[in-house]
Amino acid sequence: MCRIVPDHGQSERGGMSSRLHKQTPRYRREAKALGLQVRALRQAKGWTLEEAAEKGDLDLKHWQKIEAGTVNVTLVTLVRIAEGLGETVGSLFGTPVAPRVRRSK
Repeated sequence: MCRIVPDHGQSERGGMSSRLHKQTPRYRREAKALGLQVRALRQAKGWTLEEAAEKGDLDLKHWQKIEAGTVNVTLVTLVRIAEGLGETVGSLFGTPVAPRVRRSK
C-alpha cells in the first residue's frame, strides 16, 4: 500500500527536507568552504579550471559551480574531484591549502 503525504518542507522522519536544508546558513557555509578548498587544491597545482575539470572528468561549468559553492555535490562527484586532483576525499574537507601565488615576470 502506498501512502501519499503532502510535502510541507519536512522529510518522512519529521526533519527538514533537503530542498529546505540547502537554504540554511550552515549549508551555504559548508558548500562555500568545500568550494574554496577545491579551488585552493587546484591552484596549488597550478591548474586552470579547464585542466582540473578534464582531470576530474567533470563538466567545466559543474566544476565552476562546485568552486563557487553553489551546487550540491554527490559522493561520486567528490571521488572524481579527489582522483582528478590526486588527493583523498578527506583532503577536500581538511585544512585549507594556501593557494599558489603566480609571480609576474
